[in-house]
Amino acid sequence: MTKFQQEEIKIEKLLTDANIKCEITGGPGDKGIDIKGMKKGVKFIIECKNWRTKNIEGVLSQQSNGTIGIVTAPSMNRYTPGAKETARTLLPTEVYPS
Repeated sequence: MTKFQQEEIKIEKLLTDANIKCEITGGPGDKGIDIKGMKKGVKFIIECKNWRTKNIEGVLSQQSNGTIGIVTAPSMNRYTPGAKETARTLLPTEVYPS
């Protein structure tokens, strides 16, 4: 199991423990969506990343209107400059420690 698969499982567990229905969709062909779910009728997608390979805006634009996009990373200390810039440009941004 890779570091990123472990991170996806950790995030899914945090959400399900908070009674938020979600599922891991990451892997080959995931189109940038690692976890998807719904809470109170609001759809959300999560992209777990540690480097900038694709902006979530492109992934989010393919979703239904009203979908929330969330970017996560395993550690603030290990962000690459591109990932830090992505986090700065996405508003609003919430960061939860690992």
